Amino acid sequence: MSLGQDNVPLPTALRRLWWRLLNSSWLVLPFVGLAGPAFLLIGLLARRAWWWAPGIVYTAVVGTGAALIAAADTPGWAPSMVAATWLVSLLHAGFVNLSWLEWRAGDADWRTKG
Repeated sequence: MSLGQDNVPLPTALRRLWWRLLNSSWLVLPFVGLAGPAFLLIGLLARRAWWWAPGIVYTAVVGTGAALIAAADTPGWAPSMVAATWLVSLLHAGFVNLSWLEWRAGDADWRTKG
């Protein structure tokens, strides 16, 4: 059995609320509009294309929207596109976080109350 931080057996460490909060801290990035870099980061760390590929898409869509907003006298539909992308990325991040925690835990049952 491997040990978590503070030499506590890993399954015990994973049950702690602080561990879950610390390992979910990446969720701050999508909340502030940086979903693309957030998904790229966790996808590259976990080597999962299902996570880093959406990061590229979110970055491209938001970057394109920001360029359209900056270049236009009247932004038109671009702000709506950026806002919709932000909302979708938040929901996506919430779902991915469950798998991210499982990956960080090394397949241990981190949801068990301790």
